[in-house]
Amino acid sequence: MPARREAVSWPEQAGTRRTYAQVLIHLGRSPLSWSDPVGRLDDPSVTAQLNAWLARRWGVASAATWNRNLAALRSACAYWWIEHWITTDPTAGLARAKVAPHRARARSRTAIADLLARADLPLRERALWALLYESGARAREALGLDITDLDRPNRRASVRRLGGAVDEITWQTRTARLLARYLTGRTRGPVFLTERAARVPLAVADLAPDTGRARLSYRRAAELFTQASGGWTLHDLRHSALTHAAEDGMPTPMLMTKSGHASIRTLSRYSRPSVDALARWQDQRDPAGHRAEQDPPNNWPTTTRLTGRRQPVQDPCSDPRHRPSTSDKLARRPELDQALARRPRPATNSSSPNSTARGLNTSSTSPAPCKIA
Repeated sequence: MPARREAVSWPEQAGTRRTYAQVLIHLGRSPLSWSDPVGRLDDPSVTAQLNAWLARRWGVASAATWNRNLAALRSACAYWWIEHWITTDPTAGLARAKVAPHRARARSRTAIADLLARADLPLRERALWALLYESGARAREALGLDITDLDRPNRRASVRRLGGAVDEITWQTRTARLLARYLTGRTRGPVFLTERAARVPLAVADLAPDTGRARLSYRRAAELFTQASGGWTLHDLRHSALTHAAEDGMPTPMLMTKSGHASIRTLSRYSRPSVDALARWQDQRDPAGHRAEQDPPNNWPTTTRLTGRRQPVQDPCSDPRHRPSTSDKLARRPELDQALARRPRPATNSSSPNSTARGLNTSSTSPAPCKIA
């Protein structure tokens, strides 16, 4: 249990408050009743009933759901202990479930590039998805943006991170161009809007003052992305962006700034290289593959005079762009002569009047000399 009142704070996120409320409502129905004092949790028999109730209620749920509800109950017990309503921790015998790591969360660069380049998708979706991938922001952070939050000349915007912290995100040229097209004629209101005006009363901050259209919800944005991508989630764009940045060598402090994480432990799940990055790394360090690319065929003339490695002899007459230096000419002349001697000779006509007039010996078997610039 915490030793100070400051150790427990009221959740700032609406989703967290909703989860805490649901757990406490279920707790008030069973094993406790709303008329029972919280101090009953000090009774060992009630504690056993609490543990059995949690196992029945969320024991078959996923590990993340179990850990989330257990954390909510422990936070409530910590507050009750601070207020001296209970003297023991009724959740002491409950352990967190081990969450299996998701190894294949990051999508390939090619798949993301193909998705963002699709011309059949609406401009709103393309702008949102490009923003999520290039900035690495959470989907709720991007959907909560207003036009006044954007600094479009500097390609950045102010967002509210988890926990209420105000931070900035940045993007690149593709997102800047898509946003410029999508926001044409609008100067206020939410950035991403629904296709039609709202049918139910909403907060003023979630409505476009000129058209009455509402802010795009997370649920609708997730549905559209899953349908277009074939089963992906919006979080896959953020996960892929951070994984690709880590593969490209982005330092850890820069990754934490991009992602908005305050803990390296949380960031570590994103910095795991993908299978594509591992394959590229192995290809770059495959000695057998590089040897096969570098070694010439066995019937090529070779030399080791200049580099110490077995390399094919290049005929300077075959490439007009080749201009060897004087030292190269002197060092490689014997090998070049041998290579030129094995070249096929063009057919000559010994009865040509031009050759007779010039006094050329066309019956000689030696090839014509090659002039080296």
